Amino acid sequence: MSDEQTATLPEISAELRDAARQAGGGWLDEVVGNHAHPVPVTAIKGAWKLDANGELTGEYVANPNFRRTRSGGGCPFHR
Repeated sequence: MSDEQTATLPEISAELRDAARQAGGGWLDEVVGNHAHPVPVTAIKGAWKLDANGELTGEYVANPNFRRTRSGGGCPFHR
């Protein structure tokens, strides 16, 4: 994400928190819809920063290039 802006932290599901703990460190993207890798940047709603233990730090960056699709649904993707 090139033009990163910190946004209000959205509601975080238990599934997303579990994925974050398993990932440990880095960023956890919320991917909307089912996509083969590499995931298109327009399918990434935003990203949560993780600490070394995989706990969410509270920092969230919304993706200004995100485009909502009709397929709906979201899944975590660690990078």
